[in-house]
Amino acid sequence: MIPPPYLTSDPKSFGYPTVHKRWPIIVSDAIKDVEATINANQAEAIKNLGKIIVGKLQKLLQDFKDDAQVRPFTEQEIELNGDLKVYNEQLNAFPPSITWQDGLWLFLECYLYQYMNNFFLIESVEVPFWKTFDVFANLKWLSFKSSEPGVMELAHHYHSLSSQLNLSGATGATTDAKKAIFSEFVEIALWGNATDLSLLAGTTSLEDIQSVQGKNARTANQSKILINDTEKAWNRLLSTADAGDGAVSESTGVHIVLDNAGFELYTDLVFSLILLDLGITNKVTLHAKKLPWFVSDVLIADLSHLLSQIVDPSFFCLNESVQYVHKIVSGYLANGKLSITTSSYWTRPDAFWSIPSCAEASLKSQLEAAQLVIFKGDLNYRKLTGDVSWDPTTLFATALQQLGETKIPILALRTCKADVVVGLQPGTFERVAKEYKAMGDGLWVSSGKWAVISYHKGM
Repeated sequence: MIPPPYLTSDPKSFGYPTVHKRWPIIVSDAIKDVEATINANQAEAIKNLGKIIVGKLQKLLQDFKDDAQVRPFTEQEIELNGDLKVYNEQLNAFPPSITWQDGLWLFLECYLYQYMNNFFLIESVEVPFWKTFDVFANLKWLSFKSSEPGVMELAHHYHSLSSQLNLSGATGATTDAKKAIFSEFVEIALWGNATDLSLLAGTTSLEDIQSVQGKNARTANQSKILINDTEKAWNRLLSTADAGDGAVSESTGVHIVLDNAGFELYTDLVFSLILLDLGITNKVTLHAKKLPWFVSDVLIADLSHLLSQIVDPSFFCLNESVQYVHKIVSGYLANGKLSITTSSYWTRPDAFWSIPSCAEASLKSQLEAAQLVIFKGDLNYRKLTGDVSWDPTTLFATALQQLGETKIPILALRTCKADVVVGLQPGTFERVAKEYKAMGDGLWVSSGKWAVISYHKGM
């Protein structure tokens, strides 16, 4: 039996401070960003339509405060974005009185970013400027700029490994050495996920985010990885890479369903280089979002922005190792071993349980044929597990529901920033809750200070 979902009306859920505090701050910051763009622009049409967008964002803030009813998307909105039909279908299945302060947290959070995006689409019919405007871009890159020490350290580490072990072609490392390198970079990608800008509107500070960047921080936080299935994922990659001549080429390689732009995307890129350099896959496909999503989620355009910034002397200090990372990433992009794509499926409101029945056919077939599909971050974890109140000892495979019955091999790398968590040993939840209570108030599961590395082999 599936337990009930988390609601924005439940004071014991992180959904409650989300609607009362986090969302208002996120929308207020969006207003400031649009206003700054208006002030910096000379075109009257852009200015005038920008002011209309600001007005709609201000109305949204008032709707949060008034606990307004959540409405279906209009025909005009659906005409501009056909992906919204599924939102209306799901709204029709809910009680007619669903409001911002009393509804399914996951659904409303997804709905919110689609709702905000529509303001820009509608006002861009005659003036295209706003159509592709990322209202969260400035925050993404300000945060990334502040991550310069972590960027430099990781670049140096990768450069050193590549030189010392002759990783290109995987000729310079034993299987044990490869496994150790893979394990280390899984943790690098894991803690890169702590760089979640949507949390800056809550209890997490930029200093908290920066505190998990770097080798010393990762070493100190190893005990906070409550589930670590890294070895299972490694064995999966090793078995598919060594299954026979051409086995890897016949698969679709490794897929990474991305989470945050900026520093996390940078760690994901370096992780991708390691996967390719070690020779355990011959292709890595990155999956981004189609629209500005959960503040800092990766858009396809964010990849080229990041690559430009890491070699821009006005953004970061010029550094040989960072330039080396840029060169290797660019080379893999050019030869097709590394690619980035998107799908409207990733911005649907439903759990990933629906992948077998609702995902695009090409997406589903790619994931089923993959050596490994790595889901990054909290939102992807919430969607993998349905964002329902599972007992924390529930098996990860059980929480995946229909998705767990497919051939898709899944690895979830997630720092815990929302209520749902599964796969814990008995007593672990209570032990960590007691430990966090001694550190301060709040829910440990939404603190971002603990993490899980959860694997399911597929059927």
